[in-house]
Amino acid sequence: MFPTSWIINHPIDEESALFERTAEEIQKMDVEVFVTLKGFDDVFSQTIYSRQSYIADQFVFGAKFKRSFYLDASGKLIMDITKVGEYDKVALS
Repeated sequence: MFPTSWIINHPIDEESALFERTAEEIQKMDVEVFVTLKGFDDVFSQTIYSRQSYIADQFVFGAKFKRSFYLDASGKLIMDITKVGEYDKVALS
């Protein structure tokens, strides 16, 4: 069970193929990112996988996800799934 949303990050450092590349360069390179998530389903007692690929045209440059959860007045964690995937534009450093 995921009580909150998760964000998976890939640091763009000296070891990354995307290091010091501009958005335009990444688009021209025809970059594709493959993501595989592995989890365990307690109900059926089996490992589950989710696989997805994203091409450069699907990337959102200069964005930060909005928080999709909060604590209510009683301190209970509330997950607002309508906000999953929403983001704000931010300056790239």
